[in-house]
Amino acid sequence: MLDNEVIGHAFAVRWLYQGRKVCWITQLVVHSAHRNRGVATAMLRGLWGGEDVWAYGIASAQPFACMALARACDGGRADGGSGGIAGVDLSFLRDDVEGVMKASPLRYVREGKVRGTLFNRDGMGGEVVCVVDTGFWVSHEEPMRAIEVLRGMGREWPLGEVLPEGCEFLLLVKGGEG
Repeated sequence: MLDNEVIGHAFAVRWLYQGRKVCWITQLVVHSAHRNRGVATAMLRGLWGGEDVWAYGIASAQPFACMALARACDGGRADGGSGGIAGVDLSFLRDDVEGVMKASPLRYVREGKVRGTLFNRDGMGGEVVCVVDTGFWVSHEEPMRAIEVLRGMGREWPLGEVLPEGCEFLLLVKGGEG
């Protein structure tokens, strides 16, 4: 809220995976007039509530939502640095995301199929790096524009240059030992 106006919202679901806490972002929205001001990152940090969570995840067609999660978790770097999306441990994502997803109480997450070169499952073309097929059919015009904006800013986008139909970018970031 800002001046009694809703400028964004974030929803998350928590569950246990192998006895460790997972927090999965199911929706992250910021009004267009308030973007690029750290609102999404602040909302995500507010969701944590000081709780010790082992991993945070998101499936989103919007690259900026994934970037906000990475910033909120300081990239999930073991050294605590603020790597953002460039500092995300892709081996952690690759090794743990399928198990985390299979334990989810959310059907679209639990039944999602990971795709891309990160998983040696690129049957969609080499530019698909890390996506999940959730059957979420939306226009990819805005996400592709977002990737162009990132390139223009000289920012890294490690999850791939292509987002196939029905897919969302996939991110799992280390938290604490929760």
